[in-house]
Amino acid sequence: MTGPSAQVKPAAILDAICNNARVEALVLFGLAVVVILVLVLASRNVNLLFRLSIRAGEVVRLRGRVPKRLVRDIQDVVKLRPVPKAELRVVVRDKRPFVEASGDIDEHELQRLRNVVGLWETAKIRAAPYRSEGGRS
Repeated sequence: MTGPSAQVKPAAILDAICNNARVEALVLFGLAVVVILVLVLASRNVNLLFRLSIRAGEVVRLRGRVPKRLVRDIQDVVKLRPVPKAELRVVVRDKRPFVEASGDIDEHELQRLRNVVGLWETAKIRAAPYRSEGGRS
């Protein structure tokens, strides 16, 4: 065989191999990043009991396992001084429910919420039916 198609240059073969290796490395790196993100998000929610959104002193969105009586108690706390806007996450920390909050909530209200939630055993909260109420606000 003679002609241009018969002559394969070693440099061209080496370039093709290197380009394929780069693509494979990028694909593997991308997959690793996706797997790590999924694991981080999954582990973040593994200890989540419930989350709720508060607007103008009212619980407007609720998702997770939470007894109705506990929701009413939380509602009582946030109505004292109508909390303009806040997000609450109740997670398990040291085998006890723990309140994490963000938004327009002061330390005294947060402590009251922690006291209210702290009266409940984790098992009783987990035994409540799953609830998803309210839309995105």
